[in-house]
Amino acid sequence: MRALVTNRFFRKTLFLNFLLLLMLCDLPLFSQQHKSTGNVLQAANDQVVDSIPLHPGWNWISFPRLRLEPGQNYATLDRALNNHPVLANQGNIQPETFNQDKTHVFYNNPPGLTDNQLVTAEWDRPLADWVPIDNEIELTVQDRGYKLEFYPEATKTFLHLAGTVESPAHEKFLYAATDPANPARRRENWTGYWLYETQDIFDALGSYAQGENPAIYGIKHQDWSCVYTEWTPYGIQEPPYPGKSWQCSQRQTNIRYGDMVVLRASADIPAFRWSNHGQPPYKAPDPGPVYYSYALQDDYTPIVIGLDSTTGVTEIGAFVNDSCVGACSVIAGDTVVVLNAYMNGFSGDSLYFEQYSPLKSLPADRRRPAYTLLDRQSGRYERKPISPRSRSEYHVVSFREKQSRESTREMPILAIRVYPNPASGSIGMDINMAHEAPCEIVLHNLMGQQLAELHHGLLGKGSHRLSTPLPQGLAKGVYMLKVMAGKSQAQQKLIVSH
Repeated sequence: MRALVTNRFFRKTLFLNFLLLLMLCDLPLFSQQHKSTGNVLQAANDQVVDSIPLHPGWNWISFPRLRLEPGQNYATLDRALNNHPVLANQGNIQPETFNQDKTHVFYNNPPGLTDNQLVTAEWDRPLADWVPIDNEIELTVQDRGYKLEFYPEATKTFLHLAGTVESPAHEKFLYAATDPANPARRRENWTGYWLYETQDIFDALGSYAQGENPAIYGIKHQDWSCVYTEWTPYGIQEPPYPGKSWQCSQRQTNIRYGDMVVLRASADIPAFRWSNHGQPPYKAPDPGPVYYSYALQDDYTPIVIGLDSTTGVTEIGAFVNDSCVGACSVIAGDTVVVLNAYMNGFSGDSLYFEQYSPLKSLPADRRRPAYTLLDRQSGRYERKPISPRSRSEYHVVSFREKQSRESTREMPILAIRVYPNPASGSIGMDINMAHEAPCEIVLHNLMGQQLAELHHGLLGKGSHRLSTPLPQGLAKGVYMLKVMAGKSQAQQKLIVSH
């Protein structure tokens, strides 16, 4: 028996070396011009197989490539999870690698259903097979997104994809977040990503995420979230507010082949299609939190936080009943951050925040800051806690107290809004001044280097709308707009997308 195993291993090694030689020589076996960015390519018989790495715990995935029956755009659950042409019924996620002490589940939220009205399959240990709990989960569709929780004995395994590749021109129906027949009903779209090119999410969404009223206003990825919302980085507790812009939990918001995102749409989009701008991702990742730790769940709630000050603070944690449910890093210059809170199953009365500084001990009022919560219906901030049981899509809070009249005299900038953001070619700026003051607007890169002065002049009390072209030759990326008036300064992140 040992000799037989050794012989098979020897033949497999020779075969893999032969395949490597074919790849290096660009011989016909690989003449499909099969592009890949970030996913592993393996060979099985005469087929190229996409392999998406998985890890223990939750994985937000999609199946952009499936072995389909003629005329169908879906595969059965068994076929989707047993998609490797050689492994066959051993499966993508091989049963012998499962941790038998853990529960393994597979979720989908069918299009048009309410939040968390999920359909499920579970791994049945005695049967050694996935057993659907709901009939809808039986049909695995290429353009939908799925959440897979499993715990392999190995530290890393792969989801193998083979068969028909989804067309880059494929179109998908996206439902509006508000159901016209029942306004209290909220809907979301679990959407797969079927392009081979890794992109920044705003490049991939294109015009759907642009303008003052974008068609898509909420994006949730397993690793990051983005919300198009109002926010108050300057602590203004009364209108006027700075208006809306995109705020993300990470600067790097990449999407890769086989990923899935949860999209919120302001209206039905009958023919949604991913864009391919041909540009590689360009944003560097943020450092993640180190001081605070928390357990990942199948879902989270984004919380947009307007900061009081970033001096010395490097991390913010969110807590329920003394348990950390989420955290984010704070980078010098940030006036607003987004924290993803994993609050499912927590029954505490309210959520509170804690700030951390590695350089010095923070006073109690800064270590555990009070906050006000934006009521999006009235448009006003209120002394109201966030409930862990809240069903809100996201929350907006401010750590700043209401400014006094004396501080307003010294801080003439009441609000600033930049649009479009992401921008290309030129930008508009709405600035609201408490009183007349000289105003200077400059553009910086993320290293703090000044690149251009966009405005210099006296602005009177009230609202002002400015328009200015961006500097010629400005590279695609993330920049900071710095507005200075009197003794006050304000910063706004600007994404250049051209």
